[in-house]
Amino acid sequence: KVIVTKDINIGDIVIYCEVDTILPKENPAFAFLEGKRIRAKKMAGVVSQGIIFPLNTLPEGNYEIGQDVEDLLGATKWEPDIYNVKTKGGVQSTADFHPLVPKTDETRFQNMGKEIIKNLGTECYITEKVDGSSFTFVKCNLIEKPEFYSRNQSQVEESPFGYIYNKVIVPIKEQLPENIAIQGEILGPTIQGNKYKLRDLTLKIFNVYDIANTKYYEFEELINFCKTFNLQTVPVLNDNFILHNDWEKLENLSKNKSTLLNTQDAEGIVIRSKKNINGQMFSFKIINPEFLLKN
Repeated sequence: KVIVTKDINIGDIVIYCEVDTILPKENPAFAFLEGKRIRAKKMAGVVSQGIIFPLNTLPEGNYEIGQDVEDLLGATKWEPDIYNVKTKGGVQSTADFHPLVPKTDETRFQNMGKEIIKNLGTECYITEKVDGSSFTFVKCNLIEKPEFYSRNQSQVEESPFGYIYNKVIVPIKEQLPENIAIQGEILGPTIQGNKYKLRDLTLKIFNVYDIANTKYYEFEELINFCKTFNLQTVPVLNDNFILHNDWEKLENLSKNKSTLLNTQDAEGIVIRSKKNINGQMFSFKIINPEFLLKN
């Protein structure tokens, strides 16, 4: 749902820029944003998520519905987490993300229309989307690279990532199978304002990736893996959800308090297929509108 200007009419082909998009202020069409990120706003009782521009904002050419025009607009994504922003000369940025492992970034459900329709009836599970810092550990003998990462680059020992690596991963590292990546969220002090009031840094797992076979562990494999190595998963809210396309009901699923702290709005939910579809995991996130407005 996006509130639009009066010059946008029903049936128009338009450009949609989602929440957290940054557009270049040098472009007169975007100057009013002053280089700031697009935020969710509530107007007339409607939570407006994003901005719509007329098609003539783009250079002259032929465009298709669904086409990605990020590069043509010069759009970039705002990263709320300092550990996921590349820095020059700082202690954070040591190497790019591991080339054999997918980055951890779910697509918003508002951008998943055709994919949701295609996968209607799929058995899924729902987890709480926790507001932390993305962590990936890689054990790989196929290519020599650093072992632990934020969302965008490797990290150093003197960081929350190094602390979690030594506390959680090192004790089980030798027992772990080869060529896997463990992905989760770091929560606690120094992370996103510690919304859940945790006393210590902790890791919540949401994915294990099989590098050699280029696929994610399915739900039962993930649960059993975490039990075997005494790892905590992100909170599982529903392990038997059948995917439907009632958009309003889907969004309402995200409007909850966190299971980690009942006075804190949940960031949202992630819906994933319990089994891989054509070798790939089907998943998307739904952000709680109340969380968006407050954060």
